[in-house]
Amino acid sequence: MKHVSGASATSPSLLNRLILFLRYSAAPEAILFLFSLSLSSAVLLFASGCSGAGQKPGGAVDSASRDLPVSESVLAGEGEDPVWNRTARTIAGLEGGDSSHRQTMDRLWSRIESQNIRPIESWISDKSYLKESTRPVFYPLSGADFINAHTFFPRAPYYVLVATEPPGNPAEVRSMEQRSTSKGLASVRAVITNISGENYFQSRKMSQTMNNPELSGVLPVLLVWLARKDQQVLSVQAVSISQDGKITTAGGAHPGLRIRFRSNENGPSGSQPIQTLYYFKIFLGPGSVNPAGGKPESPILGNLSEVNTIMKAAVYLLHNGKYAPLAKSIMERSQLILQDDSGVPFRMFDDTWTVDLYGNYTRPVALKGMLDPYDHLKQPGLAAEFSKRSEGPLPFPYSYGILRSGMKESMLMLARKK
Repeated sequence: MKHVSGASATSPSLLNRLILFLRYSAAPEAILFLFSLSLSSAVLLFASGCSGAGQKPGGAVDSASRDLPVSESVLAGEGEDPVWNRTARTIAGLEGGDSSHRQTMDRLWSRIESQNIRPIESWISDKSYLKESTRPVFYPLSGADFINAHTFFPRAPYYVLVATEPPGNPAEVRSMEQRSTSKGLASVRAVITNISGENYFQSRKMSQTMNNPELSGVLPVLLVWLARKDQQVLSVQAVSISQDGKITTAGGAHPGLRIRFRSNENGPSGSQPIQTLYYFKIFLGPGSVNPAGGKPESPILGNLSEVNTIMKAAVYLLHNGKYAPLAKSIMERSQLILQDDSGVPFRMFDDTWTVDLYGNYTRPVALKGMLDPYDHLKQPGLAAEFSKRSEGPLPFPYSYGILRSGMKESMLMLARKK
């Protein structure tokens, strides 16, 4: 039975006072009073100590696990700022004076909703371990792809996205109303266009468009996803990772973002829980997700626990022998891994995992600049398993296979710890 603060911690002192009361009072009322309150305290002790009983692992999140460890500087600067929600809606084309931008974004979003979001939402409708999960979400090699993480796992208390693109400058984005941003908005449209057709970000195109001088980095794109998914953006902070393993605004390793938001479902009344989106620019190494890995990010990423991990278009990095420790660390910290064939190699999932297969897989897709020869990336065991027990076609695009054969090669692996 785990120890918790609250009633179970205060009950012993309450009982001591009642015993003293009884010792110096022989009145029957005192005995009845003691019995009643002692019984109440015992019930509180049992209920508090057994909190979480009967819940699935990751099914409930206590207040301590609703966020990463943050410094006082972060807490001091996280106050709600309505400018951020207005800015997000402007970049997303939901308000503002640029009618051409609004029309283009409406058209792109309609395509994303019809081809990606609604099919995914329908697909997870009978998978409560996805749509109802309140575990944190880890997305290595994410790029600016918050849209998939949030659609598959809408109730996560926080999301940790890690990629190599620059995060962007919150001060620059927040002040966009005060200057011309036509080129910046054009770059945002280019990135959204990139994902709208194939549910896939091309790194080369992202790098080109996100280095524009007006609205740089992944922040504008993240704000588009939040606004278009009817989330109220509460605050945006530029953060990094301190030497003692906390999120800080005072300078540290790996520039990043901390975005607090909540759903507008049932109206923007504040009734929905606040969620947090983290993005960090990190070149992942073998020890990045190991608390003893010796990297600046190790204390943060290595102490993630029982997360839902999502990977897509992960450039087959974890197939390289050098990165086997990284794959192992990700598996150790995950309760569920949702990925395509470019993530954790299929051979690493032993009998402690249940792996469900969806769609069609035959072979990898050749990419420029891959660390390994193409033949090394082939997974004949995975191809054989798909031919025997695939759950059928996926109703949405997922994996590099769509670049070669369209929806015919959309595939997904869903691995859960037993």
